[in-house]
Amino acid sequence: MKKIYDNNGNLFAELNYSKEYFQNYSKHSHETFGLSIIQEGKIEVEFHSQEKLYLQENKIVVFNPNQVHITKSAIKENYNYYTLHVNTNYCKKIQTSIFGENDNFIDVKNLIENKDLYSKLLNIFEQILLEKDSIKTEILEELISDIIKEYTNLDSLKLVNDKNNKLFKDIEQYIINNIENPISLEDIALNVGYNESYISRVFKKKYGLTPHAFLVNKRVEKAKNKMLDNKTISLAQLSNEAGFYDQSHFSKVFKRVFAISPNKYRLD
Repeated sequence: MKKIYDNNGNLFAELNYSKEYFQNYSKHSHETFGLSIIQEGKIEVEFHSQEKLYLQENKIVVFNPNQVHITKSAIKENYNYYTLHVNTNYCKKIQTSIFGENDNFIDVKNLIENKDLYSKLLNIFEQILLEKDSIKTEILEELISDIIKEYTNLDSLKLVNDKNNKLFKDIEQYIINNIENPISLEDIALNVGYNESYISRVFKKKYGLTPHAFLVNKRVEKAKNKMLDNKTISLAQLSNEAGFYDQSHFSKVFKRVFAISPNKYRLD
C-alpha cells in the first residue's frame, strides 16, 4: 500500500495494489472514497440493494464512503488490481466547490465505463508504484475532481430528506461516540428512542449491515488511523484501544477490510 501526500505534506489518499487477485471478502465498507481498476480479469462487486457489477479492463468501480459491498473473483485469473482510497473530507470539499454546501457526501455512480479515464488512472497508479519523481499529486487530484464532477449522482440528494435520515445519523453518532465501549443494540435503542427490532430492521435495510457489524467496521477504521499517527504502537494495545476483544480478532477483521495485515500496513 502506497501512501500519497499532497504538496503540504498531508496524507489524502492510499493506493492498494495486488499483482494477483484471488481473495473473496465478506460484507464490509470503508470510510474512504474508493476507485478500483483491473488490467486483466473479472471481479464481481455487489453493493447492498443493487444488482451485481463487474470490474473489468476499461471500467472503474467506485466505492462511496460507508457503502456496504462484497467483492469476489468471477474468474480464476485476475491480475494487476488497484484500489485508490481517498480521504472523504477532501472529496466533500470538491463537491462543495462544484455543487454547493451539503451536510453529506453525495454518492458517485458506482460503475464508470470510460476508456480514456481508465487509461489515465492506470498510468498514474503505475507511476506511483514505481515512485517516479515526475509524478505530480496535482494530476491525481485533477482526475479525482473530474470524476466527482462528472459522475456524482445528484438524484441521491433526495435520500437526505428520508424520514429516517435523522435516526440513521443519531445511531451512527452514538456508535462513533462509544466506539471503544461494549455497547449493545439495547443501549442504542435507549439512546435514540426507538425499539430494538425497528432499529435493526431499518438500519440493515439501509446499510446491509447490523448496527454491531457497522460498529466493528468503524473500530477497524479507527485502528488504521491510529497506526498512521503512531507506527510503533503494539497490535495488542491497538486492538484494545479500538475496542476489539483480542489481537487475533482485530488482525482478521483488518485483513478482511483492507486486504493487508496490520503489521504489513504499518511497515509500508
